[in-house]
Amino acid sequence: MKYTSLNQYYTDAKKLVKRYASYNIANRILADNDSLGFVVRMMIEADERWDPTHPKKMKRSSYRVLRAMYAIRILISKYNRLKTLDSLETVSYNYGISESGFDKVDNMDTLDVLLSKLNSSDRQILKSHFIEKNTVSNIASNLGMSKSAVYDKIKRGIKKLKQYVD
Repeated sequence: MKYTSLNQYYTDAKKLVKRYASYNIANRILADNDSLGFVVRMMIEADERWDPTHPKKMKRSSYRVLRAMYAIRILISKYNRLKTLDSLETVSYNYGISESGFDKVDNMDTLDVLLSKLNSSDRQILKSHFIEKNTVSNIASNLGMSKSAVYDKIKRGIKKLKQYVD
């Protein structure tokens, strides 16, 4: 049976999220209107695309649940990636990647000499992050890299700079 009101979709979407997602992720999905709306849109799309003559003879409600589960799976992987990136940011700063050393540099010529010893991509990322004060997210999107790759390059670049200074 096709639902007649949007509230029916939202009620079912909330039940499915609670059933198929872990407690923490379910709470994040339910708190985020865009995420819950995504699940509802997938359910509505399932109702619109449902074909009673399809060889698999799937019920409309089963197809709706299947599409909702697919949307929930996408959201779970999204929230797991965000959780990983948040912890990566914390860990990388705990490993000595801090901006305080760059703030204390008085002689930019000395810094330029040190940075010139790095390869161009490491040099570009370090300058962009520490001197131009760009966020890792902005750098990653500008260079077409992942945030974790940018963090790795920052960490490696600082390690190399420390070797040259010592």
